[in-house]
Amino acid sequence: MLFSLILATINRTNELEELFHSLTKQDYNHFEVIVIDQNSHNSVEDICNNFSTKINIQYFKVKFRGLSKARNFGLQFASGNIIAFPDDDCVYSNDVLSIANNLFLNIDIDILTGDTSDYISKKKYLKTEKLDTIISFNNVFRSAISYTIFIKYKQKYDLIFDEKLGVGAQFGSAEETDLIIKLLKLNYNGFYTPRIMVFHPFSRTNNIDRNYNYALGFGAVHKKHFDLFPIKLHYIIFAFISFLKIIFFVNPKLNYNILKAKIIGFLQYD
Repeated sequence: MLFSLILATINRTNELEELFHSLTKQDYNHFEVIVIDQNSHNSVEDICNNFSTKINIQYFKVKFRGLSKARNFGLQFASGNIIAFPDDDCVYSNDVLSIANNLFLNIDIDILTGDTSDYISKKKYLKTEKLDTIISFNNVFRSAISYTIFIKYKQKYDLIFDEKLGVGAQFGSAEETDLIIKLLKLNYNGFYTPRIMVFHPFSRTNNIDRNYNYALGFGAVHKKHFDLFPIKLHYIIFAFISFLKIIFFVNPKLNYNILKAKIIGFLQYD
């Protein structure tokens, strides 16, 4: 199988080189990298040229900003059977693509997701499952993050991201969760495994603006799929936990803004 890795990048160079280095070490090398460069400088093009003899890179310079928009742009040039969306600051472990390839060949799945942690500290973003798990509406929020997702698509149109969601958009996160929920509604089969490991810097922060933007996205996605009972229940629990943190003075200012953003994202998405 051919993997198409759609990579949107902005404001990163050293991290991008580390990702490319990890791709040169893959023990399965039937893949292409589609780079969508949203920078005003030419450093990314220079990096791509330096690696072009080692990995198959298609490079595109664009004038727009927005993660989901960039991924949708890159999708039209993908020729692979499997589509993935690595971040420009993640690193693939050497066997990521070989494990993914074997699973797609041997299990009836359309969506495959893996685990993630910081390379040095081993801290994690998600409270992911510890064992192989079927992805469902009940666990989608803890079994998928964008740079660990691989999709064997039925038609490319299915993979279009909602451009209202994601970094640089009105609602600054949860574009990948929205995509997985959409695919599950289209009867795609999803499978999570901790055997796939993608490293990503752990940057959980108390920055209010950043957390506010993330919470906007999650509120919006809950609104978009509120017809599903598990999503409805998750939103209620999600909001209630933030409320409890406020009244028990667990970083009340931060959690007030997170709760506020969850509500605003929910109310404003249409």
